Amino acid sequence: MLQSFLHLTQAVIGQTPDAVESAVSTSTEAAAPATEATQSMMSYMTEGGPVVIGVLLLLALMSFMSWVLIAMKWQQIGRAARQSKGFAKDFVRTGSFNDVSRIAAKYPHTPLAEMYEAARRELDARTKAGTPVDPKFVQNVQRAMERTARGGMAQLEHRLGFLGTCASAAPFIGLFGTVWGIMEAFGHIRADVSVLTTVAPYIAHALIATAVGLATAIPAVIGYNHFVADLRGISVELDGFSDDLVNRLDLSIARAASRPIDTTEYHIPGAQEEAL
Repeated sequence: MLQSFLHLTQAVIGQTPDAVESAVSTSTEAAAPATEATQSMMSYMTEGGPVVIGVLLLLALMSFMSWVLIAMKWQQIGRAARQSKGFAKDFVRTGSFNDVSRIAAKYPHTPLAEMYEAARRELDARTKAGTPVDPKFVQNVQRAMERTARGGMAQLEHRLGFLGTCASAAPFIGLFGTVWGIMEAFGHIRADVSVLTTVAPYIAHALIATAVGLATAIPAVIGYNHFVADLRGISVELDGFSDDLVNRLDLSIARAASRPIDTTEYHIPGAQEEAL
């Protein structure tokens, strides 16, 4: 049957059977390297040495944990930022210190509400003790709010350092796998075999480690920088809220004492300053 096919091919293209058979053999040999060159990325990962495979597994674990942490922090920090802005706007519209109690319950996931609750507890404790509300009380309230703000920020920043670790360490871990794979490649060089034929597969396996390291680090550094910027905005909101609340307490103390406000002692922001 093969001879009939060759004779038919000879009749069509005017070549001898030997020439046609040689052409078929040549095309088959040329297709073999093409098939090897198109092997999948997964095969490169699984055919590396034990050290390279270990590096890839470590990077895969780091990448998975990074994405999980990014998803968690995206929800937690984003929700805290939105509620902080909403609480700050409602706080500006309130008429007195006591009016804040009605809006604090609407924003349970922002440190601003926690700061107000800390100030409220100080006020309740002072009222139950029967001691007068004086400027020293304002200092106690300010320290309580600062302590609460630090606790709230620490909770938002919790485990965020892992993203920074992945962003800085993952490329070097991948580079370690690449260097180790190249060392293994040079160790397999033989005099009777072409250097490129021997070294190329090992180098290809090793370079995968660098690629995976970069793929792990890039999302981590983007997420880390994004969350740090959000936390910086929340911190500004906390400082502004603390100053505004202390000013309102000073104003309340001054009114309760039936004395004029000494602007050299207490700074009450004006309407233009609040607009800025």
